[in-house]
Amino acid sequence: KPEQILMLAFAKKAAEEMQDRQDKCLSTMLPQATPTIKTFHALGLEIISTVEGRRPTLTAFAEDNALFTRFIDNVVAELMQDATYQEKVMKFCDGSPSLNSTSDVSQFLADFLVLFKQSSQSLAGLKKRIPKKDKSRFTLLIALFEPVFAAYQLHLSGRNEIDFADMIEKAIEYIENGRYHSPYQHILIDEFQDISQPRARLIKALLAQQEDAVLFAVGDDWQAIYRFSGSDLSVTQRFSDMFGAASVTALDTTFRFNNKIGEVASAFVLQNPAQIKKSINSVVVVAEPAVSLI
Repeated sequence: KPEQILMLAFAKKAAEEMQDRQDKCLSTMLPQATPTIKTFHALGLEIISTVEGRRPTLTAFAEDNALFTRFIDNVVAELMQDATYQEKVMKFCDGSPSLNSTSDVSQFLADFLVLFKQSSQSLAGLKKRIPKKDKSRFTLLIALFEPVFAAYQLHLSGRNEIDFADMIEKAIEYIENGRYHSPYQHILIDEFQDISQPRARLIKALLAQQEDAVLFAVGDDWQAIYRFSGSDLSVTQRFSDMFGAASVTALDTTFRFNNKIGEVASAFVLQNPAQIKKSINSVVVVAEPAVSLI
């Protein structure tokens, strides 16, 4: 049934484009219902709203990075009134040539906070993962970060707000404790290489609720470029380890570039031993080199 099909995209624009194509192709064929198309965050929002009976309030920080940055700046400025914290900041800056001011430290901590929440880690878990190499510096980082994180979380809870990371985590919690039951038998994901561990856990939780549920994913580890925002390539590379037995269909023919460009690009990508080895065939075949370095 169409209502048992869920298609997921990572960006709102991509989801809107998928919806537009579906409307043009299927709306006349399936007048009663069509497959559901959402972003991961919209899915999380739907799950939370269904369980709680109301739409959760998304913090303004989630869609206004400048506002979020100002908030962290103010938190750090207040913490800097404490001589001990100020001393730690100065010591941390001494170990990094890119941190030359309190503003630099604030931005660093703001970026770290976003990645920390996207990873779904706890402070206790983070402390256990401190590497032996540079242990003192990582310990110092956590000492600077912990009160900033506490102030941020207090701000959200005091206003009964959530951010994008909370959207995914709370949705996972409601699925796993049985307060939400998935209607989806077939889940399709585009650009799977951009998935993060929390999003993968969300999908795994949905699949576990439906007997014989099927996951169909389209992705290319060579196109993974969003590690800086939380994506984890290992989910793609070890797909079967997380989701069970799978069959793979290789889409190895490209219309985008000729074979000579493909040879150069492939040789470059495969310098990273973590990439999955594959051969790309080009529809356009040329004999002369097509890449020039000037």
